[in-house]
Amino acid sequence: MGDAFKVVDKEKLKREAARKLYKMREGNYRVKVTILEANDLIPLDYGVVDKLLFEAKGGSMDPVVTVQVNNVMHKTKFQKRTLNPLFNQNFFIDLKDMKKD
Repeated sequence: MGDAFKVVDKEKLKREAARKLYKMREGNYRVKVTILEANDLIPLDYGVVDKLLFEAKGGSMDPVVTVQVNNVMHKTKFQKRTLNPLFNQNFFIDLKDMKKD
């Protein structure tokens, strides 16, 4: 009766299936990273004074996204005066001499 009711870890099965499907080979790779959007952002260092200044400016900021891989940095364009920026930008990251681990 113990074999009839096995507990299955679905997430583990998904990870194992993904590993089998996407076996990495040694070599060079180019990875495409797409930054789409952000929603309901909150300004950093948001204190009482900051809140008053923020609201006086119209309640917006100029967000940007930074992506760094292997000491190479990519930045999106600044989105002016918004808490819900739409970036829709692509970056390509070159990964050289990747080894299997």
